[in-house]
Amino acid sequence: PSWPTMRAQAVNLLLCVGHLSAPTRRLRAVHMGPPRADPPAKFYDVIVVGGGAAGIFASITAARAGATVLCLEGASRPLRKVKISGGGRCNVMHDSSTWQPRSAREILAGRYPRGAREMIGCMASAFSPTQAREWFENEGVTLKCESDGRVFPSTDDSETIITALLHALRDAGAQLETQVRVTDILRVRDGGNGGDGTHKEER
Repeated sequence: PSWPTMRAQAVNLLLCVGHLSAPTRRLRAVHMGPPRADPPAKFYDVIVVGGGAAGIFASITAARAGATVLCLEGASRPLRKVKISGGGRCNVMHDSSTWQPRSAREILAGRYPRGAREMIGCMASAFSPTQAREWFENEGVTLKCESDGRVFPSTDDSETIITALLHALRDAGAQLETQVRVTDILRVRDGGNGGDGTHKEER
């Protein structure tokens, strides 16, 4: 999917995970990697489940807005699909100069009939293709537009996009935990065992 599609998913993801760290809920997770010392208990305003493009961008957005953020990824490294997208070059988006909300609505309705309304809403009012280009350029990524309108990093290497996203995540102050699989979300009483809003890891 193009970057605006991922950004729309990120907005929806933020809406879904925004209440996970409420005092009356506990997130249970299982650490899948080698044994390690338990991290100290900590409160998080937002816990994002999944370290794909949408999850990482949602984490960056929330952290830059002032939230304390924990992003949990089940694999050993995040952004695996970004790595292989566009034949390893990462097709970031389509030519932003062609962006027209009205025509985009028709195109999206034909290609994504079940999600066109949500996607066009985010792209038209929250994060347009033009803003996507500006975001990456502000993160130091030089983009190029090919003859068919597809936009890639000038390096033709998806690692350029991955590096930019992970640097932005780190600079925003969000915490990323890999090899952690979420098993369930439990509602507990205030003051009860695990009712401190922190995430739990079970080995």
